[in-house]
Amino acid sequence: MTDATSPDLPLPTEKPAPKPGMPFVKSVHVFNCPNCGGQIKLRALGATMTAVCANCGSVVDVADGNLSIIQQASQAIRETPLEIGMRGKLQNTVWEVIGYTLKSDKTGVYFWEEYLLFNPYQGFRFLVQMDGHWSFVKMIKQEFEKPSFNCEVWLDKLKFKPFLQDDPTVQYVKGEFYWRIKKGDRAHTEDYVCPPYMLSFEYTEGDEVTSMCEYVEPDVIRNAFQPPHALPWRKGVGPNQPNPYHLGWLTATAAVAFGIALFIHISTMAASHPARVLTINETHMFTDRSRDFTSDPFEIPSKTNIEVASYAPVDNDWAEYGFSLVKQAGSGEDTSAETHNMRQAIEYWHGYDSDGYWSEGGQWSTEYFSAVPAGTYRVVYDVDSGLFDKGLPMTMDVRLTRGTTPWSNFFITLALLAIWPAFEWMQRSSFERTRWSNSDFAPDN
Repeated sequence: MTDATSPDLPLPTEKPAPKPGMPFVKSVHVFNCPNCGGQIKLRALGATMTAVCANCGSVVDVADGNLSIIQQASQAIRETPLEIGMRGKLQNTVWEVIGYTLKSDKTGVYFWEEYLLFNPYQGFRFLVQMDGHWSFVKMIKQEFEKPSFNCEVWLDKLKFKPFLQDDPTVQYVKGEFYWRIKKGDRAHTEDYVCPPYMLSFEYTEGDEVTSMCEYVEPDVIRNAFQPPHALPWRKGVGPNQPNPYHLGWLTATAAVAFGIALFIHISTMAASHPARVLTINETHMFTDRSRDFTSDPFEIPSKTNIEVASYAPVDNDWAEYGFSLVKQAGSGEDTSAETHNMRQAIEYWHGYDSDGYWSEGGQWSTEYFSAVPAGTYRVVYDVDSGLFDKGLPMTMDVRLTRGTTPWSNFFITLALLAIWPAFEWMQRSSFERTRWSNSDFAPDN
């Protein structure tokens, strides 16, 4: 693409802006092709420098009256999704297609189309199509600090990341252009993306052109120009195609899921009415290591969770409690005996190493008996500790509380509610991986 605001061209952009309701005035000038004698129609007379004969495909220099042939026809005139002369309304302006270019990358494997658009009051724009992805392109005049291609570029508080550099080649042209163009022309390009925008820098001999490309959905192009034939199918992910899985929406959804899970947890806690059912505060010696102890009986009026919060005064040492919650036969609606078992380990270690102070574990541990039915229960427990090996006593402090709601329930609820946001997040990540797989800065590069 070439700069539409080159100062040596008498451009239509210098005309005053149209008044509301002013029609798109069609002014077509006709020349005879010096090769075949066919008619060459110019829609931007005064700005057009090159035109392609629609009959024989010769590229003609129309900048002066000599109409010299720049390039003889090398291939047949080809049909394109948007034909020369078609009009469509984009961004509240009616544009006419006056030129078409087919380009390929330096390998000759990938191809894309560039349509030159013209409006007598707005000047020139481009539509670029590759793999069914469309961008509306406008030339801009602005200096950028861009010492190398691997640097980010900023424009109007938007950060553009380097995406791709290439040496494209012109493979086919038709229509008219405001610069001299022919098959085989080459340039060097550097593209930077910030979806839905892309900054494109094009370098030719002694010239540099900067373009702002904005992604356009295929349906917008179809509705604007209403071409008689189907547009190319969209394949893959376009360099500046917006990610349909919006980060803001995903963040909001995750926040809502967190809020719902927290509300459910707090509501459950408020409705559960926790109550202490048993406290064990005893000092044990080495001789108690192989013994079992039994608590006094206590009542569980309804099915509930029971929190077991245990303490051991260990310091660079360990302790372990074994608990069996035994239901007395004949108590509650279920008259059968029932036992719930738990082992609870408490370890606290700390010290200094080459990285400084460190610590691991603690002197408290909390576990739960889940969904304990109503009834009368006793706790059968045993005690063991490294303190016993040192001949030291150990004071155990155990508190059983019914009607508690473990935080694990909150995290389970949150995990269930987060399934859809997590799936959407994975889709978003997959979309971005596909986009950047086509970049010079792909994750695997």
